[in-house]
Amino acid sequence: MFKNVKVGKSLIIGFGVTIIVSVAIIVVSLFVMNAQRAAYKNIIDSEVRANTLITSARLYANVSARNLRDVALFPDASDRQSKRDRAVEVIGFVDGYVTELDEIYSKNPSLDKNQLSVYENAYVAWRTEAMDIINVLDSGDYERARAMIQNSCTPLLNTLGDQAGVVNDYLDGEVERAVAGQERTMMLCIVALLIVMVIATV
Repeated sequence: MFKNVKVGKSLIIGFGVTIIVSVAIIVVSLFVMNAQRAAYKNIIDSEVRANTLITSARLYANVSARNLRDVALFPDASDRQSKRDRAVEVIGFVDGYVTELDEIYSKNPSLDKNQLSVYENAYVAWRTEAMDIINVLDSGDYERARAMIQNSCTPLLNTLGDQAGVVNDYLDGEVERAVAGQERTMMLCIVALLIVMVIATV
């Protein structure tokens, strides 16, 4: 009889330990899942969003430049004013993107702020020239505007595009690095949980 009692206690202890370990594994798994979700959300809100902003800024800078070129080349066109206004409008869009980029970089100290600064300087140089061209166009000096577009605005736009490409490539690398880090963390957690399960069943 006493032998049966001892066996019963052993079974209860064994099942109890298994249940405790199982609950602990579930709790840890939920914690890891939440941490992974937060980490991926941070990647999306930071590196991925910044990359999207750089790409959009690059696109709209080209849209603005193209509209300015059309106004300078075809001053008598019926849509001259609308293209001029569109050029100004999209520069405003880019201003907003650059402001948001500053906010993202300020919240993420791991991002290369010097690289962003080089891009922003290139943008300011191009934007200043673009606004000067708009003023020249508004004055009616289309010949001078065409010369400014060819001699300064286009080279500055090319530089801006090059710097945008550099930042895009950097952010792509940061996304890959961050995702790889999260995958390694998940694998380590899975291995650790498996080891605990094996030990608990021995």
